[in-house]
Order: sequence, then structure tokens, then C-alpha cells
Amino acid sequence: MSNYLIVDVQGSRAGQPKFFSADLRASTTTLQHADHVPEHIVNSDLERYDNGATTRAVLADRIGSWLQNNEQQEACHDSHH
Repeated sequence: MSNYLIVDVQGSRAGQPKFFSADLRASTTTLQHADHVPEHIVNSDLERYDNGATTRAVLADRIGSWLQNNEQQEACHDSHH
């Protein structure tokens, strides 16, 4: 079973994502303090954990590539403005 990190979309800044705790009450910028949320919990309430507007669920074992891709997208977006 996979685990996810829940990104705080509104609290994140370019190059510095924030990750929620499992209860979505606290957030952190460090991966070491981010809660790993089991897949069955995320899937049980996608509107809460992965709605795209306030939260985004990212596979914990893919967070490194997600962060790199996210930074590249932001750099590309910034270069077009």
C-alpha cells in the first residue's frame, strides 16, 4: 500500500511547498515532519486530500521527482511573464 504527502496548495510558495499533517490542521515545509497518509485514507476522501484547489496528494516515494517537476513548471511560467 502506498503512502502520500498532502501538499498545502494555498500555503506553498514557489520553490517551497508546504505539507499538511494527516488531520490538515498543521503544515510544515520539511519532508521529515510531513505526515505520510495511507492510500486508503486519501482515496476515502479525495475532496479533502486531493482536490487541487487547497490540497494535492503526492506519492511519498515520488516526492523528489514531483518537487523537481513543480520547480521546472514554475520557472517556465515565470520566464513567460
